[in-house]
Amino acid sequence: MQSSAFLLLVAIAQPFNNLGIVGAGVLRGFKDTLIPMLASLGAFWGISFAGGWSLAFLFGFAAPGIWIGLTSGAIVYSLMIGVRLHRCLFRNGIPGLITSAVPINPAVAIPALAS
Repeated sequence: MQSSAFLLLVAIAQPFNNLGIVGAGVLRGFKDTLIPMLASLGAFWGISFAGGWSLAFLFGFAAPGIWIGLTSGAIVYSLMIGVRLHRCLFRNGIPGLITSAVPINPAVAIPALAS
């Protein structure tokens, strides 16, 4: 397999990997660490490792099989983190978020503008 095909697989996996990392960081800020850890274990060990190993050695895909497994694990991880973020943000609400829009009087908010 040519290196351009490997770069294509990495290019597909990278945005999903980054979304999963950022989403897990947001969940960590909400003190939610158990579910992202379980999602990481399931996606990277269950799908990336097992799927990549199976494709590479059982089905004869060799190195592309490993990269296909890694790519699919990154996609599944980002989807699981996205579902968790959606549930945390829209079902439970964001802790500490002011939900009512109150107009701010600039003279009160910034005393220098009052004079």
